Amino acid sequence: MSQLVLLRHGQSAANFANTYTGWTDAPLTAHGVAEAKAAGAALAATGIQFTHVHTSMLSRAIKTAYLVQAAIDQTWLPITKSWRLNERHYGALRGINKDESRAVFGKQQVAQWRRGYRAHPPLLQQPVADRRYAPWPQTIVPRGESLADAEQRLVPYWVDTIAPRLRRGENQLVVAHGSTLRALIKYLEQISDDDIDGVEVANAQPIIYTLNQDLTIADKQVLTPNSREIMLRKSAVIAVTSFCHFRSNKNAIAGVFFSLGEVALREFLVNVDGVFVVLDRDVLVDLV
Repeated sequence: MSQLVLLRHGQSAANFANTYTGWTDAPLTAHGVAEAKAAGAALAATGIQFTHVHTSMLSRAIKTAYLVQAAIDQTWLPITKSWRLNERHYGALRGINKDESRAVFGKQQVAQWRRGYRAHPPLLQQPVADRRYAPWPQTIVPRGESLADAEQRLVPYWVDTIAPRLRRGENQLVVAHGSTLRALIKYLEQISDDDIDGVEVANAQPIIYTLNQDLTIADKQVLTPNSREIMLRKSAVIAVTSFCHFRSNKNAIAGVFFSLGEVALREFLVNVDGVFVVLDRDVLVDLV
């Protein structure tokens, strides 16, 4: 048997703004960073040892993968970044607020675009060039995708890269996006085209599959990271990174440490006179 963990990235700036993103490279928010670390802590508690990490070529997934690897103390693992794991491309909808799109196009049409399997969003007139995809033919960059399109580009990566490792008994971690993970779940669980519209993948909640030798599913578990820990980690990230002058804000930092309680944050990113540096928790304690 082997274990496969699927993880959607932490909250992105686009998630916070409620806009369509797709292949747009939206960063994680402070809350998203906290979610990723908490997901990592939840995974660490399971004791699962991976041999490989797979993620997309978009920073919100990449950073989530890095944060999780650090939390589970497996930063040395090889990681593969593939465009095939990118989020579904939302075409001409990208950058548009989802509530505004409902007002313009109607709730039923937007529901079809977002949740339907074969419905395409309005397409871009031409693909947007991005040098990260330069090694591949320009045809890989879509003008817009249905969920079926996303599944079609995803499955070859599963078949060629992930599945063989799982068959060898090697546990695999996949950090990707809501729609592409929905497509992979559809493929793994053999969900019908009609029923996939009811499948949701939450941010930063690890989905653990235990698989038989033939990759049929023996067990499925969804971890829900500690919400209090997420809140505390978010508070620490926001409070510490907001300081323009470290020494003049000792009391505020001391307050953060007081509120952290049992949460063991080892490092903090601190803005010291306009320069960001990483300080170990013990160093900060000494300075405070």
